[in-house]
Amino acid sequence: MGVATIRSPDDPEIEIAQKRAMKISTKPLENSQVLLHVEVEPEEFDKALERAAHEIAGSVKIPGFRKGKVPRQVLEARVGAEAITEEAVRQSLPGYLAEAVTTEDIDVIGRPSIDNLEAESASGLSFDATCDVRPEIEVADWAGVEVEVPSLEVTDEDIDEQINAFRRQSAPVEEVSRPATEGDFVLIDLNGHIHDEEVPGANLADFLYEVGSAMVLDALDDEVTGKRAGDILKFNAALPESFGELAGQEASFSVIVKEVRERRIPELDDDWVDDNTEFDTVEEFRSDVRDRLEQMRRSSVATAAREGTLSAIADLITESVPEPLVEEESHHILEMMNIRLQMQGLDLGMYLKATGTSLEDLIAEQREPAERNVKADLALRAIARQEALEVAEEDRAKHVSAMAERTDRSADEIRESIDKTRGWSAIEADIIRHKALDLAIEKAALKDDQGNSVDWSAVIREDEENAEEPEA
Repeated sequence: MGVATIRSPDDPEIEIAQKRAMKISTKPLENSQVLLHVEVEPEEFDKALERAAHEIAGSVKIPGFRKGKVPRQVLEARVGAEAITEEAVRQSLPGYLAEAVTTEDIDVIGRPSIDNLEAESASGLSFDATCDVRPEIEVADWAGVEVEVPSLEVTDEDIDEQINAFRRQSAPVEEVSRPATEGDFVLIDLNGHIHDEEVPGANLADFLYEVGSAMVLDALDDEVTGKRAGDILKFNAALPESFGELAGQEASFSVIVKEVRERRIPELDDDWVDDNTEFDTVEEFRSDVRDRLEQMRRSSVATAAREGTLSAIADLITESVPEPLVEEESHHILEMMNIRLQMQGLDLGMYLKATGTSLEDLIAEQREPAERNVKADLALRAIARQEALEVAEEDRAKHVSAMAERTDRSADEIRESIDKTRGWSAIEADIIRHKALDLAIEKAALKDDQGNSVDWSAVIREDEENAEEPEA
């Protein structure tokens, strides 16, 4: 475990610079807690008193002395020794606590509660800290958990479906004189009213509508099917959810069918392929579609395997998890949600207003996924501990290299930054969790929806081969 940091309202982050004269003892408590007793020797605490006195001296004016140059004894007589002691405790206690946590290698979660605080110049400083700690849970039968994933197989029918979809998209649309059928396009004027008031979004002129798409109203597909150019339709229909506040209300519609158009799908041959793709022949085009579909399947399998394995090992933990961990994860989920909203030009407040949801309700909705995430994390830590997984220098180098690529900084700059902020502990913990997840997936029983086994090593091997291919 690296250097611990304890955050407080007054000191955003205090790091341990060196060992100090302290006596530390621990006592395990119930409910994943540890009682930490800390005694700071008088000579060590006296340094904190001196720093506090210097800080206070810089903010008070005493006749005969310059600011910051007031002797401690004079300052005590003026402001009181108790004020200096309080300031010394405020400044130094987070650092003492952080050092004690690091020395005892306690994986603290949340903010420790401080009790039995005693501070005097002659006797030093002592306090008790009740710390919530991350529980070490043993996970049995994690190897071989069953996880359902998509099939890796790409069939000729899959390829045909992709090619036909492309042919439909690029197919010309021509006017016909026959009645409209599903898949045709109709050029229409659409008008919708509720009690003589126009329905916003339901009054469209020269609207080219694909029959069967249900883009506006389900009833519209039924009404225009079988109709010809020149037909005028009138009908009533309930507005769908896409109409917002008007959803569910009945509106009156009129439709003028101006044209019926048919999509003329071209024949699949080498000439069409040469004119519409980067390939010369149907065979080359089909081969490329197969390659792309197989890559997509591998990606889908990888995602499903990771999510499914995490869910499966989380189910193995039946114990209740510490509330601070659940609260922390709930807030993390909301933070990530807010980031995604901001990328769309929104924020959490706008989302709550648009959905009519309160922040309390949203937080409550996140509790179940947050608890599941916490259980999955504890399971990964247990697997890593049980399998004695370690972080090698190669792992650190890969992490640094990846960060350098993302930030356009050199690897040396990244390492220097991590060393300076003492951030290796969190990074190595993340690397270990990824190793544990990779191991759990490797040993999981992956099966597709037909019950066929899926070879995870084949997915990884193909991904590695693709990653190693040089760019053209």
